[in-house]
Amino acid sequence: MHHLKWLYCTLLIGLLFFSACGKTPTEAPTEQVTETEAPTEQTTEHNAGTEDIGAFQKRAVDHYAGCYNDEDGALVVLIKEGGEEYEELIRKVGTGCDKVVVSYVKYSQMDLLEQKEHLTERIRNAGEEISGIITKCQVSIKMNGIFVEVNENNEEKMAKIRALADDPEAVAVTYSEGEASTEQNAATEDIGSYSKKAAQYFAGRYVDEDGALVVRIKFGGEAYEELLKKVYGSGYDKVRATYVKYSQVDINTQYAHLKERIQNAGEEISGIVKAYGTGPAGIVVQVNENNEEKMAKIRALADDPEVVTVQYVEGEPVNH
Repeated sequence: MHHLKWLYCTLLIGLLFFSACGKTPTEAPTEQVTETEAPTEQTTEHNAGTEDIGAFQKRAVDHYAGCYNDEDGALVVLIKEGGEEYEELIRKVGTGCDKVVVSYVKYSQMDLLEQKEHLTERIRNAGEEISGIITKCQVSIKMNGIFVEVNENNEEKMAKIRALADDPEAVAVTYSEGEASTEQNAATEDIGSYSKKAAQYFAGRYVDEDGALVVRIKFGGEAYEELLKKVYGSGYDKVRATYVKYSQVDINTQYAHLKERIQNAGEEISGIVKAYGTGPAGIVVQVNENNEEKMAKIRALADDPEVVTVQYVEGEPVNH
């Protein structure tokens, strides 16, 4: 679970560049890998020498509970109770939306993912009587719980499934005709593990000039293309994939390295940095001194200077 949480947090940066608006309303239950979507913030208000934005964002992730479009077209952003201090950051997932509504709920997405993993394992160990009737088991954003679908209308067995959960009140078990899914049967495949692997290859997304959603995937992630396109392309008529050198995980790692090196480079370099963050094309550093030599030094501090854009922006840096 710690590994999943790390992967989840690393996808934090960059999604502000692609608003949650414009999607069709999400019906419960949600797709399995939607947990990788989280609010983010371009660090335009923070200087390299002040606050550790990454740490703040990771804490915010612990309180993010997902989002969906309601019947009126408003984007409903869910936050776990107790996360009021992160509301301003989390609600930025709705940047560009005409109407954003914040609602507080019992569980974060991380809580629900952990509960789902527990439930999946217990179902798998409960024997064929229980595991054999499961067709779906996944997190539902709208209900802030876990949605389980079975192909046998047996109230006793459905009650047993609910009883296996950490919080039975957060589990909805529904009967639907059909065979047990070979992809989502809790007894056959660990969907969570597959999703974790896919998350390591996700490199962002954007809408091209033709209105198609382009999902960026790291080279080597061909096996996860269909899953990533399905999850991130939900609601779009045209979805295509493009392959790139680095995933968001990679870019975030490089971002952390660059940030540390800038802070250790002395006042000559760190003193001109106004802000920095990550974007669709890599790492963006804003400076308040139009000095090509110093800008080149900043790029040279990176693991891969080719993914770093240094921009001159007028204005003083935030006080250290």
